[in-house]
Amino acid sequence: MDLIRTEKRFDTRYVNRDDKERMYQDHVKRITDYRTKQFTLLVQDTTFPINETWSSAKKKLRDDKRYTDMNSESEKEKIFDRKMRLYKRNAEDEFYQLLRETTSLRGCPSMDSSKYEVPLTLMQADYRYTTWNSAEEERTKMIQDYLAAEAKKEEEKDKAKG
Repeated sequence: MDLIRTEKRFDTRYVNRDDKERMYQDHVKRITDYRTKQFTLLVQDTTFPINETWSSAKKKLRDDKRYTDMNSESEKEKIFDRKMRLYKRNAEDEFYQLLRETTSLRGCPSMDSSKYEVPLTLMQADYRYTTWNSAEEERTKMIQDYLAAEAKKEEEKDKAKG
């Protein structure tokens, strides 16, 4: 605010001091909001691997004007983290949907089973599978969890029947 007081245009008798300060703050807020929105669009428009970190993402984004226009590094990181959490949650949901759709997985007791090779080959062509190529350990754990849950369901069905 001190910067604006040194500005000659700030001294006018037609607008009182409080209104001038309010107008200035509104102006700064509009600029900040615009820059935040532009940075958010940059992050949304950029494709990142599922396990991308902020430090490596910055390297991809830093040459873009929308990155340099936004001043707050912590706000940039928050926007990126929010996008990646949402991206990962959606990718997990889609991956579990792929597992449910792959009916030939139902008879597989584990990933070590020879029955697992056919459904694996089918799934590898699907984008929901390849999204996790950069995070293979997480993908493997999701498959193992799914197979364990399916085995437990089958076991409960057998107990209910028998």
